[in-house]
Amino acid sequence: LVLNLCHGLPRKTTLNRFSGLLYLVMFFFGLTILTERFLFGKPGEVNRVLFYIVCFNDYVLCGLFPYAGSGVLLYFANPKKESKGVRRFLHGLMLLHIVLLLVSQFTGLYYSIDAGNIYHRGRGFLLSMVMPGLMLGTDVWILLRFQKNMQKNERNAFWVFAAIMAA
Repeated sequence: LVLNLCHGLPRKTTLNRFSGLLYLVMFFFGLTILTERFLFGKPGEVNRVLFYIVCFNDYVLCGLFPYAGSGVLLYFANPKKESKGVRRFLHGLMLLHIVLLLVSQFTGLYYSIDAGNIYHRGRGFLLSMVMPGLMLGTDVWILLRFQKNMQKNERNAFWVFAAIMAA
């Protein structure tokens, strides 16, 4: 987003795909937050099921945002030899993130929703931040390792992205 809006970088197919994914994630993340606020504390079993679905989407999107950002960063950093291994690592993190979310739906590992449709963090809530955090750490490693392959405005935009994600 920062790259597209602030730096007017050329739009290519790969960049369009990842940028489109980032915009889509941002849109659905906003929609998810609004829906969570609407369902919070509203009684009823249907609302409870919907609340679980919305919370699941929220957590998935929290992982997709750094994942898509990593894809854009890899495009610009162009780490020829290491690219395949880094991509596999990121795919594995995203897959593990989703599997743990699915487990959490039935165990309350990350969160639970009580009979009054109130959200409660689970005992493993901090674990839900590990996969996105590792993706962000990978982004920082890519930025440091392959900064010579990028223009200054590209590096700056990705450092801003990393800082925003870390906050």
